[in-house]
Amino acid sequence: RMMLRRIISTMNRLSLKFDMGEMVDTQIDYLKNTYPELEKTREDIKTIIGIESDRYENSKLRMEKIVSNLNQKPTVDDLIRLYESDGVTPDYLKEMKVISDIPSTFYSKLSELHQSKKQKEQDQVSLEGLSDTELLYYGDDPKEFDANVLKSFDKYVVLDKTSFYARGGGQEPDHGTIENFEVVDVSKHGNIIVHELKNGIPKEGSTVSCIVNSKRRDGITKNHTSTHILNSSSRSVLGSWVWQHSAFKEEDHARLDITHHSALTDDEITKIEDLANSVVRKNIPVTIENFDRGTAEQKYGFKIYQGGIVPVKSIRIVSIEDFDIEACGGTHVKQTDEIELIKITRTKRIQDGVVRIEFVSGDTALDYVKQHDADLIKKSSELKDKTELKEKRQEQKQELREKFPLLVENIIQSKIGSTIVDEIVVDITEPGKPNFCCTDSDQYDEFFHIGLGEKLIEKDPWMVYCGVFEDGDKIRAIIYSGDQAANDKKAGDIAKIVSEILGGAGGGNQRFAQGGGKDKSKKNDAIEKVKSVVLEV
Repeated sequence: RMMLRRIISTMNRLSLKFDMGEMVDTQIDYLKNTYPELEKTREDIKTIIGIESDRYENSKLRMEKIVSNLNQKPTVDDLIRLYESDGVTPDYLKEMKVISDIPSTFYSKLSELHQSKKQKEQDQVSLEGLSDTELLYYGDDPKEFDANVLKSFDKYVVLDKTSFYARGGGQEPDHGTIENFEVVDVSKHGNIIVHELKNGIPKEGSTVSCIVNSKRRDGITKNHTSTHILNSSSRSVLGSWVWQHSAFKEEDHARLDITHHSALTDDEITKIEDLANSVVRKNIPVTIENFDRGTAEQKYGFKIYQGGIVPVKSIRIVSIEDFDIEACGGTHVKQTDEIELIKITRTKRIQDGVVRIEFVSGDTALDYVKQHDADLIKKSSELKDKTELKEKRQEQKQELREKFPLLVENIIQSKIGSTIVDEIVVDITEPGKPNFCCTDSDQYDEFFHIGLGEKLIEKDPWMVYCGVFEDGDKIRAIIYSGDQAANDKKAGDIAKIVSEILGGAGGGNQRFAQGGGKDKSKKNDAIEKVKSVVLEV
């Protein structure tokens, strides 16, 4: 990408109008006899270059806006912040003449920023004079073994041999016990393995009993082999440009970041997952062989370096027949069907040209599917209940529409005094004074209260209506006040009174208002207070 952007930048600066597609064809035609694989990926290369060229032009517009707001020449720390937070590269700043040269300390400081605190602590561990650790996990891989303590200090222990896999290549470390002390981390320093323990350490020179947590190792191992399978499945489905950008494998979850230009569609996710699980079901042997570096590269090409270039002379090649061949130092299953199932749980585009695939495998995947199915059944049931409730409410609304004229007429025709009409309390006073009508019946909702309130004050300008109903964890009130009643009993004022008692807030105009709160226990108190205010009793 950096090379492509520099080419585009140079072409723009020199006003060159070369066609990128024609440039690709020229190069491939010249090199295809030496590198025949280029011919196979000709269209893939053009696709990527076209997408990246368009994105570069779009990103330039964004970067121009950011750069235009700079008030002074940026420091190295400013350059790092612009790069990390805003994606503004120092190359672009140089092109825009914001800086004359990229500071020599920029990349070293950036690298230091990305170095983890734990790694810094580990780098300070003194291991001089210790012999290389025998790596049992590359041999018979016993989960229980005895070992000699070569060095014991602070919270760390170095053994003469170990089956505890050290963190590396995105694979999380083994846990377990060393002489009843809990192993919480394992790291590799050169050819020496350092174990971090909790609640104490054994004595230097002693022989200790060690137990690796088999369940944790099994989960991590299945996730690691699944990472290889998903990587090749993604390349097969999406295109030859897919490479592993990074990966992380824990006991109960894992993720794979791949180089891809766009967020994955549901159809692409399904195809990747289906292909991966077809490999699992085929029960393909997972073979591990060691090669001289030159031999491995000559035999398999540079695609073996999916996790990055390995700086060693001997390369450990992990093969799933011809489907996936990678240089890898991690632990793997012996047959793909040991994985049982791979389930993609989420995908997202985490940066330009990188898509993250989060997944689970083995028992965790089976549990995920069971839970997912249970959630679907629950959601389906809830949807059915909501649909039925919606239909029931629609029926009730229709009944109320038909019922409204008679209900309004019965309320308006009520005699002086207090009566109840269909769970609605009606208080009629003498002519020229406000009348009051209220209900807190469960059968009436917001639609009903608004409809009835409108009709009542239309028929009786002296009417004040108060409808109270529950809405989830809240209790709400709808207030209407007729034209005559509103001169003294404004709906907005009444809503505030109700809401204050219910522990909330409310308001509106003199004709219509609403409010409420969360204190459902004060419902009757609120209604009685409104009644006393309206009727002045």
